[in-house]
Amino acid sequence: MTINTTTVTSGAQFITERLLSDFHKATRSLARYRQFASRDIKQGAGRGQQVTWTVANKLAPAAPILETNTTPVEDITSYKGECLIQEYVKGTPFTKRLETVSQIDVKKMAEDNLAVACAESIEIYGARPAFASTNIKVAPVGGTSLTDVELTDTTAGAFSTVNDAALTLSHVLDISTKMAEMDVPMKDGKYYAVARPSTLKNFKKELQDISQYTSEGFMNIVRGKIGEYDNIVFLQQTAVPSQAWTNAKSDEAFFFGADSIVEVVVEPEHIIANVPADFNRQHALAYYALLGHSLIRKDRVFHWASAS
Repeated sequence: MTINTTTVTSGAQFITERLLSDFHKATRSLARYRQFASRDIKQGAGRGQQVTWTVANKLAPAAPILETNTTPVEDITSYKGECLIQEYVKGTPFTKRLETVSQIDVKKMAEDNLAVACAESIEIYGARPAFASTNIKVAPVGGTSLTDVELTDTTAGAFSTVNDAALTLSHVLDISTKMAEMDVPMKDGKYYAVARPSTLKNFKKELQDISQYTSEGFMNIVRGKIGEYDNIVFLQQTAVPSQAWTNAKSDEAFFFGADSIVEVVVEPEHIIANVPADFNRQHALAYYALLGHSLIRKDRVFHWASAS
């Protein structure tokens, strides 16, 4: 993977369309949480700025009326969604001598490593925290049930369940049912779940066995989608570290459909090169981005979670 770079001179930077395309493709290809974000371009916003938008609540259905009745009306209620714009940046130095005498392409190695670091940073500090801000927490009934889950809406009370059970397909079925009952909309006819490999280990083989007999099953596995159960497509991720729950019987997972998170883009991720120093002997590359992430609605992501 070779990515075009740009040079920072006198505090200004020149970003080509090719550069944005190449580096954006490289980082997005590594994303698990972020790939589900809707993108909103907000040019002119700055680091630390809160960006807001309006989210409309659903109108209630109305029964048919008689000719003598007046038309029922209802005000559309709404609330403000918001997210904080964050600055993502990290650089790596190398010397002109190393670039000249090395048997490997030093610049390409730096670019490839920066792409991975950038992708993981945005997952860890942007996209995953957005998912985790959901009000809907799910855990085994009593903390230990292997079949049923209990749901906590943190707007009504604190979540206090210590999750002491491995995630099972019975839990998944219960979560899927609760999502449907709460009218969580599907994305392209499916729900999705993102988790670490250890969270899915108890039924990973079953997921693959079920998925391979579907028309898209083989491609799901090849692309890192390890399988599907009850209209939930499972993806595993390793960028975000384990949450290290008590007794380590499971780890967090996020279940969602459409309208999960938004990514507010002020300045998309790209590679920049510094002005060479010491008579062109000292070089450096860095990635840079100004992004914000937030849930679109806080009742449409189910967080398989633990209080400790």
